[in-house]
Amino acid sequence: MSPGRRLLVVDDEPRIRSFLTRALRSAGFTVIEAATGPQGLRSALTEHPDLVLLDLELPGLSGEQLLQELHHQRPGQAVLVWSATADPNAERRCLMFGARGFLRKPLPTQELVSRIRADLG
Repeated sequence: MSPGRRLLVVDDEPRIRSFLTRALRSAGFTVIEAATGPQGLRSALTEHPDLVLLDLELPGLSGEQLLQELHHQRPGQAVLVWSATADPNAERRCLMFGARGFLRKPLPTQELVSRIRADLG
């Protein structure tokens, strides 16, 4: 992994977002944060992150809607969905909408960092 790869973390939970941001920065990533679906979409389209780490439960625009719109506007954008949803079909839909993977919360931070590094090559 090259230093400073840019990640966009889209999660409406401030504590989770803050924890992830600190962990990912200490792992050498540059991190952009968004708390809502519209903020996440706007940041993904303007900041051009190398990877978007996307929660599904977001205000204003759901994670699935964001994923669909992002896939339409930036088809090559790497997205990993990271969610605690109880919906058994969410993973299938997200992969169909272009996500590279679906990770279930909670996931140990080191496993998350390893998965991100593997996805970025």
